[in-house]
Amino acid sequence: MTTLFHKTMRITALAAASTIILAGTQGPQVQAASPDNETSAIVPIRIVSQTPVLVPAIVTTQKVTASDDTYKADLDLPVISGMLDTQAQAEWNTLIEAKASQELESLKVTAAENKKYATAQGFPFHASELSKTFEVTSNGVGTGGILSLHITTYTFSGGANGITRIDTYNIKNEATAARVTLKTLFGDKYQTTINAQIKAAMAKDAANYFAEDFKGVNEDSSFYIKGSYVYVVFQQNEIAPHSTGNPEFKIALPSNSTTGDLSSMRLVVNGKALTGVKLSLNNAGVVLAPIRAISEALGYELSWNKETRSLELIKGVHWTLVTKNKDSYIYNRMAPISLGTAPVINPEGNMYVPMSFFTEILKASVQYESGSVSISSES
Repeated sequence: MTTLFHKTMRITALAAASTIILAGTQGPQVQAASPDNETSAIVPIRIVSQTPVLVPAIVTTQKVTASDDTYKADLDLPVISGMLDTQAQAEWNTLIEAKASQELESLKVTAAENKKYATAQGFPFHASELSKTFEVTSNGVGTGGILSLHITTYTFSGGANGITRIDTYNIKNEATAARVTLKTLFGDKYQTTINAQIKAAMAKDAANYFAEDFKGVNEDSSFYIKGSYVYVVFQQNEIAPHSTGNPEFKIALPSNSTTGDLSSMRLVVNGKALTGVKLSLNNAGVVLAPIRAISEALGYELSWNKETRSLELIKGVHWTLVTKNKDSYIYNRMAPISLGTAPVINPEGNMYVPMSFFTEILKASVQYESGSVSISSES
């Protein structure tokens, strides 16, 4: 059977002047030079396997290889099936395949030009490379049916280093499938929440980032879902030196759009269920949790200062200070850390903090499971 990839390759070879316009994650692109010859030889594309990956919306691997004396390509492409919205499913598959086809054709042209130039100048020639791998980071279980794909593309077409680009696809598997964005997960104030956490993480490791290049996230920002976290991804050279690779920032999933009805969810700390304790959601879509009940279950001693409206937490050598309405969390007397959400006190007099407080400040592990949230000490 002729695959869409084969059709795309033939169309590209027969109409070299045509351009495929694609939507997707922006990143460094291979720049194609115009070949001297009108058409180039068609290189056979060999489908090696269809490897199943068992997920609710099934994803299989389409293996594509191609090579000659100027380049080598080894591509693992995800093929989605089993979605409720078959039209959207076809569109996503077409997008991913067409993007790979364009990149391969671009690489072939560039590789041929590089060889021609190296031969004319008497320089050593190094064949170009293109590879793709992918991971299904979320199969929809525990994330409200969100399928999350992480695709890594490595391109080498000359120079000292190759380029690694990350593309992510997040799709809500419903009767009418929809693209999932950071705004979908975090609400209208997603930029305030996420930007604050990324800036705080960059400040901790300032020598390895270009702080002035970080312009904030938007609805086109790359991210993927894995476990109970969102990982916001940046491309090489975007906010850090090339040697840093593709920076990622881990942020706890905040919204009940992925975790279900918070009021009915069971809260488990270090294996023990907490009774009479509930999570809540603020207007920005951030999950809030009662700091005293959870922290005491994690082994911390708490002391309330009425004058400063601050709560002190102590566990061995670990010391933390939290103040009402201040998005400034002090840990082990170091510089304050911003989590994008300040502590609040509810009408019953209980202080609530964002769920990220337990992962980022208390260094605990948070896992969203079916009908429950589990928090445990990592040490």
